[in-house]
Amino acid sequence: MQVGRNRVVYLEYRAWNERDELVESTEGGGAFAYLHGRGNILPGLEAVLEGAEAGATARVTLSPEEAYGERVAEACVTVPRGQLADGVRGELGERVQMQGPDGIVEFTITALDGDAVTLDANHPLAGQTLTFEIEVTAVRMPHKDEVRHKRLHHAGHHLMVADSSRIDGGDG
Repeated sequence: MQVGRNRVVYLEYRAWNERDELVESTEGGGAFAYLHGRGNILPGLEAVLEGAEAGATARVTLSPEEAYGERVAEACVTVPRGQLADGVRGELGERVQMQGPDGIVEFTITALDGDAVTLDANHPLAGQTLTFEIEVTAVRMPHKDEVRHKRLHHAGHHLMVADSSRIDGGDG
């Protein structure tokens, strides 16, 4: 079966930055699965995978614009440590969530200066050119509810939904 819109694709991958540092990998964690054609992975990777079959491999380099975007200075904010939620240790590199005007925003703590904490909402890999080595390990038809929700339902969720029958990959 070929990778195409509304197909569930399983990938093993490794990604390196321009300094040849391994920054992401599925190694030891099992395949990454996503619903193809629904914006669930980087568009540059999705384009490379279109039409591939299980066993296919690819190596692709994506510019920051094709990957996680350029770093945006306005996405950084400095707040008093007291504004951090209970349970946040307030350590460099720690990922924290805070309420923003449009919902929850995920930040990385990038600087500490006395009582001031700098939070960065950029993706940790923003601004980096990334090279991916990818292997398609499997491709399957989705369940109807996966297409309807435009994402996968892990851990058997589809078994609990009354209308969860496999479909022909239509646009749903």
